[in-house]
Amino acid sequence: MPYIIIALIIIIIVMIIMFQLLKSKNIRSSDNKIEDETKEKGINEPMPYILTNSILTKSEKTLFDILTELLKEKDITVFAKVRMADIITIDKQDKNFTYWFNKIKAKHIDFILCNSENLKPVIAIELDDYTHKYKSRQERDEFVDKVYKHIGLPILHINEIDKESIKNELEKYINNNEVTSENQK
Repeated sequence: MPYIIIALIIIIIVMIIMFQLLKSKNIRSSDNKIEDETKEKGINEPMPYILTNSILTKSEKTLFDILTELLKEKDITVFAKVRMADIITIDKQDKNFTYWFNKIKAKHIDFILCNSENLKPVIAIELDDYTHKYKSRQERDEFVDKVYKHIGLPILHINEIDKESIKNELEKYINNNEVTSENQK
């Protein structure tokens, strides 16, 4: 009788060891499968990527130059094409975190003006070119405006690149190196 119990214990131990070995082999097999799929998708093939001549369109570059010039005496730094997800955080405890993050992760704002000392965003600027006339773009703009209003970040929509009118708009928010918006306390 004691031999049967010992034999059963040995059989159970051997089965556990075999199960662990098979599990380990399946993981390695799965890794090989991923590697094979990667090769099939052409990851190791020559890539079609080309460096762009500029991250900004001609209009955006013109506006960037105007903003830089107007703000050179201020304690404000201009950043171009910043992802919303880089300037907005989401409460990680929110049960819909992924849903809210996905809504902003691929959207960017044309320009963010930040306090040069701490790089806190103070104003968002969107250049409303011809693409903003499309319904899908208007819906996107409506969502973006709502988000910026919610977080207390002013957003300026610029329809026409006119240095004097841009200066006047900026002065509503920035005066003597201070952000004057009530939302930026």
